[in-house]
Amino acid sequence: MSATIVSTFGKILHVEFEPGLRWYTSIGTTFHSVDLRVKDMNIAGSSCPDSHGSPLSVSCIVTYSVSDPVKSEYHVKNP
Repeated sequence: MSATIVSTFGKILHVEFEPGLRWYTSIGTTFHSVDLRVKDMNIAGSSCPDSHGSPLSVSCIVTYSVSDPVKSEYHVKNP
């Protein structure tokens, strides 16, 4: 599942969620494809001591999905 952001000269025209054949002028038109599937990211673990001094391995898995393709493509702080 993906969405395509259609923009002309930097202005967003609309977002296409459905596949299909469409016609656009090629002058100044750009297409950005955004993946909307559920993704997961494995954060590497680190070892830290517990209250008894035994090493404890800590790691996590982050599961996320994109709900707004325009915000995920244009309104990010660290791309």
